[in-house]
Amino acid sequence: MTDKSYRRIGAVKTAAAILDQVGRSRGATARELADGLQLPYGTVMSHLATLAECGYVRQDGESFRVGQKLGVFWAMLRADLQGQRDKIDEMLAALEC
Repeated sequence: MTDKSYRRIGAVKTAAAILDQVGRSRGATARELADGLQLPYGTVMSHLATLAECGYVRQDGESFRVGQKLGVFWAMLRADLQGQRDKIDEMLAALEC
């Protein structure tokens, strides 16, 4: 966790909440997201427009879905975790000798 003395940025928390909801819903309209998160529709649309421009979400008709960039992050995380698991397996194997 980061140092607690740094202030938190509300817009980033809002974007994270929207991304969480998009991921869980596997496709939701901006209105559904706004209602589910109890946020103004315009706020959600502004965030979605920015997130889409950056590749974190994609629009599919009226719905928004997880974008390709989040898939890339997932792949990097998975590779990192696999590398950590491989190191642990090696250490365990060395202990068994």
